[in-house]
Amino acid sequence: MMNGGDPSFVRPVGQKYDILVIGAGYCGAMAVAHLVRLCEKPTLIGLIDKGEPGLGLAYKTKNPGHLLNIPAEKIGAYDGAPEHFADWMRSDVGARAIYDCGLKHDAFDGKSFMPRRVYGQYLKGILQEAIHAAGANGSRVDLIAQQATDLIAEESGALTVKLDNGECLEAGKVILATGTGDPRPLATKAPEAVQNFWNEDLKARIEDIKKDPIKAKQPVLIVGSGLSAIDALISLRAAGYEGRVNMFSRGGALPAVHKPLKPIPFDAAEEKALFAAGTVNRLFLLVRKIIKARAKNGADWRQTIDALRPHTQALWRGLSVAEKNRFFKKYYGLWNNVRHRVAKEIGSYLKMQEEDGLLRVTKAALFDMTEYEGRFITRFETPKGRLLEYTPSLLLNCTGPETECARTQNPLLQNMLKRGYLKPHATGRGVDIKQDYVPEGDLSDGRLLVIGSALIGEAFETIAVSELRVQAKDAAVSALADLKVVS
Repeated sequence: MMNGGDPSFVRPVGQKYDILVIGAGYCGAMAVAHLVRLCEKPTLIGLIDKGEPGLGLAYKTKNPGHLLNIPAEKIGAYDGAPEHFADWMRSDVGARAIYDCGLKHDAFDGKSFMPRRVYGQYLKGILQEAIHAAGANGSRVDLIAQQATDLIAEESGALTVKLDNGECLEAGKVILATGTGDPRPLATKAPEAVQNFWNEDLKARIEDIKKDPIKAKQPVLIVGSGLSAIDALISLRAAGYEGRVNMFSRGGALPAVHKPLKPIPFDAAEEKALFAAGTVNRLFLLVRKIIKARAKNGADWRQTIDALRPHTQALWRGLSVAEKNRFFKKYYGLWNNVRHRVAKEIGSYLKMQEEDGLLRVTKAALFDMTEYEGRFITRFETPKGRLLEYTPSLLLNCTGPETECARTQNPLLQNMLKRGYLKPHATGRGVDIKQDYVPEGDLSDGRLLVIGSALIGEAFETIAVSELRVQAKDAAVSALADLKVVS
């Protein structure tokens, strides 16, 4: 266990912390930054993650083609300061970071959809500043480069966190910020199937395909057509794949493209009608009616969808469990396509790929996969029941993060569910919350706090920076309340 790779920070087994933050992506890094800023007495903080601190899955990419889907001026990491990132870009530190990423600083402004690797450097800088600032009041932040695999509530009141190297740490409070999970695995062991392309050496795989005269003629298939699928397509091209890519999804559509438009707020009557709808079907019809009415005055549908943003969580909490599940089944894919849009540059790239015959998106669901006489046969079913059969050289799983709590592949979450410290939300998606990030279960006394994508069943909108920056700050405030320091 080392802080920033410095051997002087090696800690003995059984190190005690005031607060342990598990997960060092956006949520975890910002929770630490707020803890350092808000603590009024010496506090010992540990940040646990095997990955590079501050990056998480979203920002660890080094591909400059992987862009943010929010303009720079709106994605500042601090609540109440959305322009913080754009200001950082204009600073000497930001300009140097952009240059270090191989990009030209003067090519970007606050309206730009920046490469995600640049935003990762921004978050890393915030975390490093917090680590250095901690010493001002006698506090300390340790970066613990391990994976947390279990958590146990001791009779003493302490929480013991077990790491994958066998060591154990003790804390007074724990903030769980494990981020988005891997996609649900495809039901095959075939070597052609890529379960998580982020963990794959795609360049080596593409080179192997090119050397095989049979596989070189076989298509590359992607299960999914959302943001993950677009990232995969860009990664395939960067790895040297020049052939056609076929995407398959139940909706059969790519995410919509951003336009620089301001939301049109709902008037009092419209807002009242939204909250009185009661069912997702009526909500869908009402929003569509408002969009059509506004279109007569030249408004774009995006201006109505974006106007929903301040109300989404309240509308969600007003729905019954049955209605929430109906939304996940019927409207979730559509919502993701219109709500989580892509940068104009990405939209133009995808259009060009389609026009050149290099990308085809088909409305069809994965039906089955079989291995027969050395061939990997994959079939998709269209809405009309027609089966489409392929023998792909690669099949990439881009179905999006697993949200069903019981299916998590994270060993820490699996163990916490078994111990009763966490309970699945009534929808089955994410964990159940008692109040203010405190989970329902046998550890609902405030010592454990949960933030991030695990709150999908409770809050629904819980993966974008605009929500996460509030959660990180609020969790830090809660963790510091009534804290009995061990330092």
